[in-house]
Amino acid sequence: MTLSILVMLLSSVIENALLNLYANVSAAKGFTPLEKRNLILSRYLKPKLKDPRYKSIKVNSSKCSTSLAPKELNLERKLWELNTFSVGHQQKIDDATKLFDQLNFLHDEHGIDAKLFHEKSDDNPSDNTIYVLPEHIEHCFNQSGEQTSPLSLLIQGDKASGLAELINAHGLFRAEQKEWNEKACQAHVLLHPISQP
Repeated sequence: MTLSILVMLLSSVIENALLNLYANVSAAKGFTPLEKRNLILSRYLKPKLKDPRYKSIKVNSSKCSTSLAPKELNLERKLWELNTFSVGHQQKIDDATKLFDQLNFLHDEHGIDAKLFHEKSDDNPSDNTIYVLPEHIEHCFNQSGEQTSPLSLLIQGDKASGLAELINAHGLFRAEQKEWNEKACQAHVLLHPISQP
């Protein structure tokens, strides 16, 4: 799982835990002491340790269980600190990192490899492999990792026709199929950045 997805998953768990806490506190009559707030949060978080969706972000369950127990620990404050970190990290994820995450996703989930294409190479292009020109990467991203122009992806094989749809469904970039050669099963896809709100 890629770093940006892990950060988004962590942020989601934290925000839902805090929302659950505030719903319980507002439904209670009177003041809710720290010990009770910690109990509400730990009851919400403990089942997440067994949920396979959160396997990649969880820590050792015995360590987590004991860290949720102490009365002096302010679990709510710790979650707010973690949330501030994860939100800040999400904002710092640049387009170059997103490209790496996108290519990893395509490889892990759909078996589509990615390689740099050197025009002087004698190798024939492999099926279901994305080829990117090194000059494109150099010119499409600035020094801070921000994508400044569309990036060309070239692919051939049975997965070529659906590449743009896979990228668009993943949501890190907007993909546009620029050219399609049905006879050779080759596609030229342009990758556009998705502007941040």
